[in-house]
Amino acid sequence: MRKNLDIDPRYQCAAKKLAAQIYKTPEKGFYEETATKLFADCLEELGLKVTRNIARTGCIATVELGGSGPRIAIIAELDAIKCRTHPASGSDGYAHCCGHNLQVATMYMLASKLMEWKQEGSLCGTVDIIGVPSEEYIDLSVKEELQQRGEIQYFGGKQELIRKGYFDHVDIAMITHNMPADYMGTNDVVIGGAGLGFSAKKVEFFGREAHAGMHPEEGVNALQAMVLALNNINAIRDTFQEKHGVRVHYIMTNGGETVNVVPGYSSLEMHVRSKELNSLNQVSAKVNNCFQAASLAVGCDLSITESPGYLPGVVYQNIAALCKQVSGELVGENQVAYGFVAGAASDFGDVTQILTTLKIATGGIAGSLHAKDFKLVDFEKACVLPAKVLGSTIWELLRDQGALGKKMVEENKHNLTKDTYLQLLDQYSRKVKYHYMCPEVYHGADN
Repeated sequence: MRKNLDIDPRYQCAAKKLAAQIYKTPEKGFYEETATKLFADCLEELGLKVTRNIARTGCIATVELGGSGPRIAIIAELDAIKCRTHPASGSDGYAHCCGHNLQVATMYMLASKLMEWKQEGSLCGTVDIIGVPSEEYIDLSVKEELQQRGEIQYFGGKQELIRKGYFDHVDIAMITHNMPADYMGTNDVVIGGAGLGFSAKKVEFFGREAHAGMHPEEGVNALQAMVLALNNINAIRDTFQEKHGVRVHYIMTNGGETVNVVPGYSSLEMHVRSKELNSLNQVSAKVNNCFQAASLAVGCDLSITESPGYLPGVVYQNIAALCKQVSGELVGENQVAYGFVAGAASDFGDVTQILTTLKIATGGIAGSLHAKDFKLVDFEKACVLPAKVLGSTIWELLRDQGALGKKMVEENKHNLTKDTYLQLLDQYSRKVKYHYMCPEVYHGADN
């Protein structure tokens, strides 16, 4: 049967409305109640049975195409990023300036096509449509509270879905993301770009308050300890190897309460990034030493809480090459390119470590990701085109009893199993404390 990739105008119109509704109601990770409902309702209108709140929020629907072909998961992310300066930000500062609402529109249109192909009996296999919560690794205190209440175990939505078994029987996972012009260049489709992995840290210095004007010598300045630690990190940046894509960045979350009190507490949140796990572990240890040295120098107590961030992405060349071929048929070979390792990270990287995956990027947006100038400018390129690209790839994988899909899955080897993956995340979950507060030092001899 002929491969027809045209999206019914009715579903294109519904997809635009869906993207616009989610855009107007940006929500933080694991709190995407509105986005979950909107996506689930639209999938149900296609005739699909939807399971909701699969990882506190999020949803899944399955298209059974028949036979014993591969199982494919197509993924849309639901959460927004915090960007108060974006014109569409809500009262709490969240905005859809990463384009997750556009992913939802794409996957909805692709779901409509899959239902059409199901009626035709064209393909062999199964496709899960998954709305995933919490891709953005932010709001750690909010997620820590959910973790303490037992509602989640990990901070990434895909991490949670892996833990809960939603990828146990998936052979291939696919995702799309809209990327800015500096990434896309002159291309309409970019295939297979990977992200960095990262370790997340919450660092706290505990000193002692004192009157900053009358008796500063009686204080133990936690802010100065933090400043010293950051200077220590800057002093070792030359040791970070560019080939590993190392990045160390942070935000201060507390530097004191009032200017006339010696700060007795300071804190920050930090990400340490790298392309490779070994490099990531080495740099993470170096950074911890910088904090420990500052703690010792100033005399503060120190707490470092480490949480599993996201793992580096893996690109599977066989399915990437297939996607490049079908993309070339759609937009022309000279409009398609392979991607590169970008500085961003995603929990899709975790999925790439345990099963065969495909990631594509398209344009259709202006401005920068996570910035106030991000906006949709071309719905066709941003949403319709990736639905056609992924749809065409799925067609090739699942036609002829899923022969090509089975072959590609068998060819690929994965770095981790689900069990070794979860063990790794647990290994990255730890809290270390250093006790250096010695009050008697500050009340000794005057010399």
